[in-house]
Amino acid sequence: MTTTPIGPLVTFCIAMAAIAIGRLARGDERDPVDAGATLIVVGVTWVTAVRLAFEYGWVAATAQTLLGTVGGAIVCAGLGVMVRHWNGEAGAFVASRRRGTGDDADVGSDSETEGDRDRA
Repeated sequence: MTTTPIGPLVTFCIAMAAIAIGRLARGDERDPVDAGATLIVVGVTWVTAVRLAFEYGWVAATAQTLLGTVGGAIVCAGLGVMVRHWNGEAGAFVASRRRGTGDDADVGSDSETEGDRDRA
């Protein structure tokens, strides 16, 4: 089984990171989920660039491990941001469910209200 040559892969990742950063910078409404996705793309780009540097002998194995760990941390930070803010403001979704004020709690009351309107 052959894999993609690392040079074109790094080039593709750099292009995707530039697009992600540009979209985040130009966006009127900066969504935390978009920021998390950008961190993931930048982290993957970092890891592939470290792999390229190792393959061509620019970085020793010890430095590759350290730099790869930094890239992995960037990816994990991006995932953390995305998970935390996926449903809007952090914790708002869970808090509304505990109070019974979420969308599901309102469905029953809306249908009863409509039925009462028809009878009146």
